[in-house]
Amino acid sequence: MKPSTFQETTENQFDYICKKVIEDERKDYFKHLTRLKKKEISFSEMGNYVFNQLATKDQYTVDKQFFELDDAKIGIENKKLGAALDLLSEKKRKIILLYYFMDMNEGEIAEVMHVSRSTVNRQRTQALSLMKECIEEVYHMKSIEGEDTLTFTEPAKKTYTISEIARILNISKKSAYRLVQQESFHSVRVGRLIRVSKFSFDKWLSQ
Repeated sequence: MKPSTFQETTENQFDYICKKVIEDERKDYFKHLTRLKKKEISFSEMGNYVFNQLATKDQYTVDKQFFELDDAKIGIENKKLGAALDLLSEKKRKIILLYYFMDMNEGEIAEVMHVSRSTVNRQRTQALSLMKECIEEVYHMKSIEGEDTLTFTEPAKKTYTISEIARILNISKKSAYRLVQQESFHSVRVGRLIRVSKFSFDKWLSQ
């Protein structure tokens, strides 16, 4: 039986709509691929710097040299830096660890070690001078008035103070102390001072 004109028209319209939907989907898909192509880059075209930012390196405690610091342990991965620290007297090493790895200033170190601030400054300067020959790669040349001077390159910030925690969270110092006591993130006490692990806190904050 031959379909009616109305039925034939309806079928043609349906066929047209189906084809248009499929064609629109095809166009959208290729547009999507074009957008991805502009944003993506193959690993073979990626420079070493960018590639290294995406890479991770397994770290094991056996690869580090640890130094005791009150109730904390400072792990040093760089062998030359560890060897240089090992050469220092206990007093000088403690000052270096507190200053560069616990982010404490000379005044805070002086309070913890019960010495004057000038003593801390002198001991730190002497310690850096002793470490110079062992870890030249962590020194960089800096020209001051035409004279080349070796300056210690400070490690990246590793800890937060209670005041910094309070400022980041926009809470009082008292509330920040309570938060630390809850052990939501790792912290260590050096004398009367408390330092919070930056890595541990940042990880907790991002959750």
